[in-house]
Amino acid sequence: MDNDSKDGLDVILEEENQQVVTEVNQDIEEMMRNLDPNAAAKAQAMNDIKFIFDPRCYDGDVHYSKDGNASYYTQENEKKRLELKKNMMIEDGINAILDLYPFEKDGTLEKVGYVKVNTCIAKILRQDLSDAFILKLIEEDWKNDCKGKSYMERKDLFDSLFELGDAWTPEINVFQYAAFFEKLAKILKGEEEVPRVPKNKTCITAN
Repeated sequence: MDNDSKDGLDVILEEENQQVVTEVNQDIEEMMRNLDPNAAAKAQAMNDIKFIFDPRCYDGDVHYSKDGNASYYTQENEKKRLELKKNMMIEDGINAILDLYPFEKDGTLEKVGYVKVNTCIAKILRQDLSDAFILKLIEEDWKNDCKGKSYMERKDLFDSLFELGDAWTPEINVFQYAAFFEKLAKILKGEEEVPRVPKNKTCITAN
């Protein structure tokens, strides 16, 4: 058999192998959809919130996180948002982040641990802020979140993290909330990376 015949056979075999791989992947996707009927909604939600972790969302006169949606604050929608706090997917997402905080054996969290993790979160979500401004904001958050105590309890921090997700997600959508916390947890654990702000990007300072 000459080289041309071999080359032609190789092409045919490669095409057949690629077809097999495609069919196997389709079978796997179908199996996953059957195992998890919410798989499509979860994938869509993850796509909907991925811009939050992209520095390009800083472009414009008003940062996305400050661009409030008045419809969120109707009585009906405030009730919907509070009900999401009880959703198991959202609870699991928040708990994955809570586990990264250095809680003491008695279940309390000291300020130094709070500041350390929240600084990481702030630098993920707001790369345009200076370190001084981030620290100023976290100091204010600590005062609000600890509710007059010198420490925080897990429930206090759970409420605080839920409010964070509530403020950042674009829609009152259980899958978007869950996707936000899942994505944030993966980045904090080092399992995923986010694009970085260009060095020439102006930082907002505390002054």
